[in-house]
Amino acid sequence: MHQRTSRAHQRGRGVMATIVLAFVLGGGLIAVLYAWSQRGVADAAPAAVPAPPVPAAAPPASIDERAARAERAMRDTRLFAPPGDNAFELYLRVLDADPANATARNALGDLFPYALIYIEERLAAGDASDAARMLALMQRADADAPALPRLSTALAELRAAQAPLPPGERGAIPTPAARPEAPEPAPAIVTAPADATPGSPPAPATVAVQPPAPAPQPDPAAPAVAPTALVAATAPQVLSRAQARYPVIAMRRRIEGQVELEFTVLKDGSVDDVRVLASDPAGVFDREAVAAMQRWRFAPQRAQQRARRVFDFRLD
Repeated sequence: MHQRTSRAHQRGRGVMATIVLAFVLGGGLIAVLYAWSQRGVADAAPAAVPAPPVPAAAPPASIDERAARAERAMRDTRLFAPPGDNAFELYLRVLDADPANATARNALGDLFPYALIYIEERLAAGDASDAARMLALMQRADADAPALPRLSTALAELRAAQAPLPPGERGAIPTPAARPEAPEPAPAIVTAPADATPGSPPAPATVAVQPPAPAPQPDPAAPAVAPTALVAATAPQVLSRAQARYPVIAMRRRIEGQVELEFTVLKDGSVDDVRVLASDPAGVFDREAVAAMQRWRFAPQRAQQRARRVFDFRLD
């Protein structure tokens, strides 16, 4: 009896162990299957792309670097183009960093007359966009330049001429100019011969044409009118002449011209109060002509006097 009870007890313990083992194996199988499923999901998901590194901001160019770029543009004759990489604009950037930079101010002063010529060329070519760009740069360099209002007006006129007309509106058709009427010929005077008798065949008539009225002769007593030209005053004897320097930019662009100056010769023969009366092209050679004239020396005289000279700038 006791042996039967012990065997039943052992059989029960074996069944419980089998059940526990089944649960353990089943839980492990479930864990393995779950892990495999998660691995498949992870493999199917796209890999995260790392963000590219943000480049560090370049340090601003120093004043020396800006000046070096402007000088290279000047040597390469990139005076006003291309936009953003020309000497005029680069020297303006030097002044933005150092408003008291003398080199940049002198360079812009030398370039200013040629900028006027450049804008006039762009306006003549109908390029309003480039003319407006350069005009804005000139206003930054010298807002009080006397030529700016004239150039602004010319630019506005060009834009108005290039603006398209509204639909259905036509411009006025210009009427042809009236042609001057030709003067009427002098009436012919027909005279019959004195010995004509009634009933005789008519003799050929004599046609006499009145000669035109003579042109009025000038009165010899009236004073002659001199042409409206500037006559230079006679200056004393010249002791030394200083040659005017030919601007480098004008030489490279093959620009010629002249400058007429008026100045005062002092008693000791030195020159003072030099003024520009006329220049062509305007402003291109003025500075060099004035600088040369101030170095001229004349023979001493009893009283100071005003005189005029013309400097011609010509290329061989």
